[in-house]
Amino acid sequence: MLSILGKVLVFCLAFWVPALVIWRIFQEESYHAVLAHLNIPSPAVMYPPIVIAVVTLLAFQLILLSTFCSARRHLSRAEPKGHHDCSEACRDAFKNARLSVFRQFVGLLLAIFTSDILAPAGLAIIQFTEAQCHPLEGLLLYCGVPIQIMNLLANLCGAWFLSNAHQATSFLERQPMGFWRLLSRSSSVLPNTDLAWRAKVEELSTRGISATTLLSFYKQLGTSLMSHYDPSVHTTCDVVRQAIIPATKAQRCAYSTLVGEQKPQKMVTHSWQNLFRDLVAAVIADAVNEPAFELVAHLLDENIDIVEDLLRSQGTGGRVYWICAFAVNQHLGICETPNDGCDSVTKLPYTACDCHLQKQFNTTAPLTSTGRSIACEMNKFDDMMAFLASSDSDFSQVVAVDRSFNLFHRAWCVAELVQARQMELLQHVKIHSKAVLQEHAASLHDLHVENMKASRQEDVQEILSKIPNTEQFNRSLQKLVLDQKSGLLSDWHQLDAAHQMQETGALLKWAAADAERGVVWKFWAR
Repeated sequence: MLSILGKVLVFCLAFWVPALVIWRIFQEESYHAVLAHLNIPSPAVMYPPIVIAVVTLLAFQLILLSTFCSARRHLSRAEPKGHHDCSEACRDAFKNARLSVFRQFVGLLLAIFTSDILAPAGLAIIQFTEAQCHPLEGLLLYCGVPIQIMNLLANLCGAWFLSNAHQATSFLERQPMGFWRLLSRSSSVLPNTDLAWRAKVEELSTRGISATTLLSFYKQLGTSLMSHYDPSVHTTCDVVRQAIIPATKAQRCAYSTLVGEQKPQKMVTHSWQNLFRDLVAAVIADAVNEPAFELVAHLLDENIDIVEDLLRSQGTGGRVYWICAFAVNQHLGICETPNDGCDSVTKLPYTACDCHLQKQFNTTAPLTSTGRSIACEMNKFDDMMAFLASSDSDFSQVVAVDRSFNLFHRAWCVAELVQARQMELLQHVKIHSKAVLQEHAASLHDLHVENMKASRQEDVQEILSKIPNTEQFNRSLQKLVLDQKSGLLSDWHQLDAAHQMQETGALLKWAAADAERGVVWKFWAR
């Protein structure tokens, strides 16, 4: 890859060499003679279009400057005026947002100044030397062209440093786009050629659930579903055992089948030991383009109407996710085997389901030629992911990281992370907060696939059987998670202008959803 300086030089050569050649041709007398012979008007008639172009450019520059001024005004209006019910982090966020907008405004102003002053100055020097036959013509001519080049370099370097692009993640290197991403995935789709296996994979791939439907399910908890639900204690496992399984018992199907299957746009990787509220918060955070889910989790407890309003205003409530708890038919697997589990609040054992549907586990016949159960729905996550990725270039993965970072120690979660990276899926990591990341980051340096856990030991054995070299796998796993430039958590280390302006946009977005109720700012802790 070319260095930044190399890119600048290539751009300069590509732009300035043709421009100088055309300019020199324009100055030749033979050129004017040819124009006169062909009855083509003198270049002087081109001055009005040039004036129009200059006026258009100036108008565009004014529009850009006014956009930043408008953003600053909106920030001032949105900022809580009183100090009550407003966290310190909220005040810091508004302060940083104002500073970020001001920095970008100054950068743009400098770029406009150099373009509007240095560029005409360079051209004026060149024209003066040509018209006056100045004795210092050569020197002045060679001063004019460098001024133009300095203008270009100043704009490029200014934009580069103001945006902190030199610290940005090498995102394009690890995330191919569009058609090329789709092409790169095609080789990994459904290596198992058994037609019945493929049919089951395709069936699973249609069981998505929308963000709005997920939120509707969450609102039923504590009322019509799982009346003793406590969002601060109950895990996803608790909700699956005591809400999803009972709700689907009569139909003996997956919950997504019950409410209407949809093709998913994203697959959610999560731990069943995570708080269910945090899982929902992570999914909703992705739907409203939030990097962390702490604020959404608080609002799910305090005022869920704000979350619903934000989904409606952004038009992302229809975004569809594949979540194993809702997509897998639990009545084909775990519903009658509580495995000595108990409710996180009452400590009472889970009640076994009596649907009596025949269970399908890893080794239940019929089997493929490799000995894998065809009817089992818990052994096809990697193939199902590959199938969806091969048919949709925008299919991606949401990684809902629990507060204790237990996800990185669960066998199926790690397998999905590695599979997604190998298929070059976009991976959107959602964590509770930056403070939680800093608290648990050290624990990630000792990740070993041999120590991973799963609810069923046969799942661990199946995953390990697919790994020929565990030592090499562990090194790749740690790089996948921890690499400062391309790791899953790398975005949390970025300080570029795009991230800064995203924070500014987030403040304005949440201010509109809060509608002066003051609820959002109490929990702001980004």
